[in-house]
Amino acid sequence: MEEAWRGSARSGVKTVLVHDRPILGGNASSEVRMWICGAHGPHLKEAGILEEIQLANCHRNPYSNYSIWDSVLYEKVAFCPNLTVMLNSTCTDALCANGQIEAIEVWQMTTQTRSTIEAKIFVDCSGDSILAPLTGAFYRWGRESQDEFGEDIQPTAADGKTRGNSLLLQIRRYVGPQILTQNDVAAGGRFDDIVAYGGWSMDDHHPGGLLYPGQSTLFHPAPSPYGIPFGSLYSANVSNLMFAGRNISVTHAALSSTRVMGTTSLLGQAAGTAAALCSLRHCSPSELHANHMRQLQKNLMDDDCWLPGYTRESSPWTNEDAGAKSRGST
Repeated sequence: MEEAWRGSARSGVKTVLVHDRPILGGNASSEVRMWICGAHGPHLKEAGILEEIQLANCHRNPYSNYSIWDSVLYEKVAFCPNLTVMLNSTCTDALCANGQIEAIEVWQMTTQTRSTIEAKIFVDCSGDSILAPLTGAFYRWGRESQDEFGEDIQPTAADGKTRGNSLLLQIRRYVGPQILTQNDVAAGGRFDDIVAYGGWSMDDHHPGGLLYPGQSTLFHPAPSPYGIPFGSLYSANVSNLMFAGRNISVTHAALSSTRVMGTTSLLGQAAGTAAALCSLRHCSPSELHANHMRQLQKNLMDDDCWLPGYTRESSPWTNEDAGAKSRGST
């Protein structure tokens, strides 16, 4: 997820992007060619880094050629200061001590080289939570029961079944200090620690997938927009592990809305910006959550992210501004 790494790197922090494909973009790349969905509504548009990329694509790629789109994505990453990109690379192991990650081992398939990456903060934006089994981070799998969180669109008994699809995917969630539920989404997600928003319907794909003889997808309405909390973006038991994308701390029901790419792009920028702030403040995500939440929200809004229920403060008026106005400058 490029938004996470650009959000971190352009905040002035050295960042490494480890990506296991030869091109960027995930489902939106030329490999899959999925359109980017997000919050419903005629006046809602995911802004921030995603919109920057999309606007550049409109300028460079008016005919929506996927190969050119791939190059736009690569350009945004390759020309970003403080960002090192490792394509065709996968994480094979993690070195952990005292409840935190010290380094990860990476294998680059095309060069057949192994690297060790040390960092203060690690952000897992993979679709399958690759760091969970390597670090012992808490995670959930399958569908919760209706009773656990009071979610009426869940089955009566919990099971290990995952969302059906036309592709074989084993995903989908880490456990953070907050678990976003169906009821949180339905209530509009009015959290004090909002860092992103969603607005896609809760469309639950039946585990039977394309072979299921009944209705394969059930749509449950969700307000658009609804807030997503920072507490769903970092691990409950690994102190320097964050995540963004389809693997955030949500229930199966809430995931049916938060999983779309427009929403996960906002989550990526939030996680990257938070990781940079953690590095600059020399604190963990939980300490950032407790002591610097307003600073994180301000940084996101200053970087063109809209947070429901929050208003971006105007920039302070300076003597230079006053002098420019008196000279007739704009």
